[in-house]
Amino acid sequence: MITRHPLAAALGVLIVLCALACTRADRDVDRNGAEPGSPLDLPADTARSAEESDLELELRKTGLGWEATLTNHGATRMLVLAPGDGSDYGWRTPRLDWQIEPLDGAEFMLGGRARCGNMNPLQPEELLVIEPGASASFDAFLNPPWVDLEQYHVSVRYTNDPAIVWKGGELGPHHPSAFEAVKRSTACTVQSNRVLVDRR
Repeated sequence: MITRHPLAAALGVLIVLCALACTRADRDVDRNGAEPGSPLDLPADTARSAEESDLELELRKTGLGWEATLTNHGATRMLVLAPGDGSDYGWRTPRLDWQIEPLDGAEFMLGGRARCGNMNPLQPEELLVIEPGASASFDAFLNPPWVDLEQYHVSVRYTNDPAIVWKGGELGPHHPSAFEAVKRSTACTVQSNRVLVDRR
């Protein structure tokens, strides 16, 4: 006759409970990894164009970096994207177009913006759902061009284009559900405020 040690029996029960928990968790996430209520599950009501008056883009300097906040002043929710690798080259959505304005109207020279031909793949966390009256902030891939000026204003124009053709060599595959959700994102364009840069 085989006698089971109480500790072994308890361990067996624990393994079964863990297996059941994992199975339940798998049921709460769809096959593409989208949790219920995430941007990947949103219905197509976000697939429209938003008026520029429905949006506000606040740009600000933060130490050595930059941060921006996008606010939805419209009546419906929006699905947009945070800037990513290639945004400031127009390789992907959103596209960032930077403006430099010297304080005294002086001529200036833009610094070089050479880069490699590869681009990081899209990830789900780059999708932003903004409900009416809510905001979303981002600080990655906000890189104004360097200029040889002591004082100037910087601003940026943000454009989310769901139909844009993505360029550049991919450093790995885009997340499939996230890339599909881009097609349902809200087409929009908004101009930021001007920020003074003083290097004196």
